[in-house]
Amino acid sequence: MNQPSNNPLLADWSDQPFNLPPFKAIDTCYFKPAIEVAQLKYSVKLLKILMNLLSTTPFGALLTRVLGVFYNLTLSCSLPEHQEVELELAGPMAAYKLKVTSFPGLFELIDAVYNACDEFEGEDLRLIERIHLDFVRSGALFGKEDHVRYKELMQKLAELTTKLTQNVMTNESEYTLELSENDLDGCPEDHITSAKQNAIDSNAPEGVYIVTLDRSMVEPIITYAKKREVRERVFRAFTSRGELSPERDNNALAIEILKLRIEQAKMHGYNTFADYQVSDTMEKTPQAVSELLNRVSAPAKEVANREREALEEYATSIGDSSTVEAWEWRYTRK
Repeated sequence: MNQPSNNPLLADWSDQPFNLPPFKAIDTCYFKPAIEVAQLKYSVKLLKILMNLLSTTPFGALLTRVLGVFYNLTLSCSLPEHQEVELELAGPMAAYKLKVTSFPGLFELIDAVYNACDEFEGEDLRLIERIHLDFVRSGALFGKEDHVRYKELMQKLAELTTKLTQNVMTNESEYTLELSENDLDGCPEDHITSAKQNAIDSNAPEGVYIVTLDRSMVEPIITYAKKREVRERVFRAFTSRGELSPERDNNALAIEILKLRIEQAKMHGYNTFADYQVSDTMEKTPQAVSELLNRVSAPAKEVANREREALEEYATSIGDSSTVEAWEWRYTRK
């Protein structure tokens, strides 16, 4: 947008008598650019008001508060009834977000401001860019047919990713390992007591101790249990969450999610989901991300190898295996 420099219509009039316009300095050529700038600044102000009303989310303050409580419960003490409601809500909540961002006339306002964003800087510029990108990634530029498909796709993705997370959490709380008191030798006393209480609650036979795959149960075992085979058994079960039972197997879900993410990326003009995901990050491309990780991984691997060698030397000195596997690191380093 071209505008005469030092436009008196855009200047501060506080030093003018009675805050009156500086009529002697005003020329006709100043009006059009001044009006355009004023319109844009007002549009930005409207966007700020809108985002404040929405509490910086597309859901609004009340809905954000309710969802905050609900999702805290599903993550911290998820019960079957929580998971049922969460799964029922996943698709509709994704559709609701798309509905909000497709409100008639809203994106047109945002797009107009975005196309003139060279007039802004700092927080205003960042606000415009972020809001515009959020709307574009919610399908604001799609035609009617593509918008319908995108809504279906995002609903399905929300359902699948919710189910994926639920499978891991259910494995953590419901999958159990039966151990003996001897298996827990070396573990903290309070941990052994918890395992015994789990057995009592499950009506397990006398002498059986039960551990779940909750991290608070797993870490003490792989850190302190003296039996190598026990540490391995617990570690392997923990790292297999989401595939420990047919009804909670995430392998098929992961494949379906990847297929839908590829379609999502292609609808936005990207070849892969990786291209889509990192396009708004500092590195911009998957190749740049890989280069960064490779620069970091080489020295990190050298340090890890030195630590592994030191751990294996120590393990040999105490009569343990000379090969330190993944489930050995915590125990050997303690």
